[in-house]
Amino acid sequence: VLFIIAIISLIMFLFISLNLNSFSNIDLTVNKFSESIQIPSLVEIAKIVGYIFEPINIIIFSLIISIFLYIKRFKKDSIFFATITLIAGFFTLIYKNLTQRARPLNSLVIESDSSFPSGHSMISLILFGFLIYFSLKYTKSKSKRIGIIIICLFLILLIGLSRIYLNVHWFSDVLAGFSLGAFLLFFLIIVREIEGDKNFRKI
Repeated sequence: VLFIIAIISLIMFLFISLNLNSFSNIDLTVNKFSESIQIPSLVEIAKIVGYIFEPINIIIFSLIISIFLYIKRFKKDSIFFATITLIAGFFTLIYKNLTQRARPLNSLVIESDSSFPSGHSMISLILFGFLIYFSLKYTKSKSKRIGIIIICLFLILLIGLSRIYLNVHWFSDVLAGFSLGAFLLFFLIIVREIEGDKNFRKI
């Protein structure tokens, strides 16, 4: 199942990347709609969300989590999480430099880098996706697992929607960010689980 999700995510990302012009009408429609429902108080909240979950902030926070996990003797999970976080940051820089896509002209936040893909969306999906994976793997309480999943999914959607709401990204930027993030997350989870099975068989 994880392999299928990873492949679908990769196909979706590549499809969006190669057909950005096909999304122009959808992007413009969503952009105009978000502009029409902007409320000053919600705009400020969206700006705070964007600032807190800046890709560099998430990467630093993720590395801190990795160090904490290493200290707590979850060494392989800590290395796995640090690796996927750094790879995600690397992929973001590469694609932004390759596409050089302009951001919406009505953006409420000044950003100097390329619009595609949304780094906020990709990095946040990897961070909170990993927390979901980690909780499913180690949290025994079903209610706690459900609570963690709901909170993480809410934050992923909140961050993605906040980028669209501020008109700092096109809809396709966010969708592509989620797709690439999902591919990297699920692909590396598969690698992590295969490695775990090998070690288990050795024992």
